[in-house]
Amino acid sequence: MAEKQGNQLKRKVMLTGTRPFWDNQLERLFVKENWEFFNAAGALEQTRETLRIHNIPVLIYVWPAERLAAERIDALQRLADILALAYEYEVEAVYFISTAAAVKGDAAQRAADGMAMVAETAVKAWSQWAVIPVTIIRLPEVYGPDSKAQDGLVARTLYASIKKEILPRMDDETTPRDFLYSADAVYGIYRAVARGCQGEELNLGTGRGLAAGAFAEWIKEVTELPGIYDEEKGFKSFPYVQPVLENRTAQQELGWQVKYDRKEALAQTWNYIQAKVEADRLEAQKRVRSIRWRKWYKDFIPYGENAIGAVLMAGVAYLQHGTTINPQTQLDVNFVYIGTMGLLYGKRQAFLAMVISIVIFIAASLARGGELISLIYVPENILHLTAYLFTAALTG
Repeated sequence: MAEKQGNQLKRKVMLTGTRPFWDNQLERLFVKENWEFFNAAGALEQTRETLRIHNIPVLIYVWPAERLAAERIDALQRLADILALAYEYEVEAVYFISTAAAVKGDAAQRAADGMAMVAETAVKAWSQWAVIPVTIIRLPEVYGPDSKAQDGLVARTLYASIKKEILPRMDDETTPRDFLYSADAVYGIYRAVARGCQGEELNLGTGRGLAAGAFAEWIKEVTELPGIYDEEKGFKSFPYVQPVLENRTAQQELGWQVKYDRKEALAQTWNYIQAKVEADRLEAQKRVRSIRWRKWYKDFIPYGENAIGAVLMAGVAYLQHGTTINPQTQLDVNFVYIGTMGLLYGKRQAFLAMVISIVIFIAASLARGGELISLIYVPENILHLTAYLFTAALTG
């Protein structure tokens, strides 16, 4: 029983580093296979607290492939912090998810992602010092559902095509580039962790790269978009050229192989992106309508409350037998009405309430049998209406 409980405690894994778009896919797979999954791509203190409380034996660190240089520099510091925590809390194994761009191609002078190469060297050196095994898993460009517009050449091309934006284009049109569907990438990572693969360097990929022309045909065949490499179109250079890595070791060690056909995988990605763009469009329209309604509602409320106040004042005058002045308190309720509108909504509503109060005052006087012409020559009435004006000016 104790042995079974110990094994159960070890079935925990934490994802940290940069948060990839496929993190939810990875979590669903681990949870399905009876693992306890922790996503700690947030603050460092949160990661520390999670490690301290849950005693997690396995860390998966994701390197920010194809991100801005400043973000990758920050990732080096975060990597150092995470490795320090891994040593402090006696983590048993670390899986470093790197990029194919960390490897120097045969014809290249250097690796395309020099900081990823530095990070790989650093985790290897740390592994020897800490005596904690590190497995490096390199991925080519990963595409699939849940991807956003910045997540690689495929996502950028599809989003840009739908939104009629400038298309990305590989800066080297002859060197092939590999593309791996997210479900295949996630399954390869899971197999490495579940099998306890330690101290290895594994390359996940199709092993079959696409040059620029073949990439354009692949996109066109699935999406039925017009040719994305027509000369008259505008383009924005896409800076990464990744070597196409062999995946023989991953196949032998993990029993892993590509499951999804490239055309089928792109079709699923395309369907997701179309639905996502449409959902975002509808959500944006909904927000615009909501903002307009709130603005209309906000503009209407003062006038609505002013109208209600006018009806109340007219009702009070009627109940007081044609006068706005209360016979017991000798207070004209119109002053309360004007002052309230002025204090709540400012000068415009105060003067509107003043005009309505004058109309109510005159109508009440006429209802009592008075004459309109006589109101002008009675000083008391003139002073009363002038007091309305001063109340509106002072409170508004």
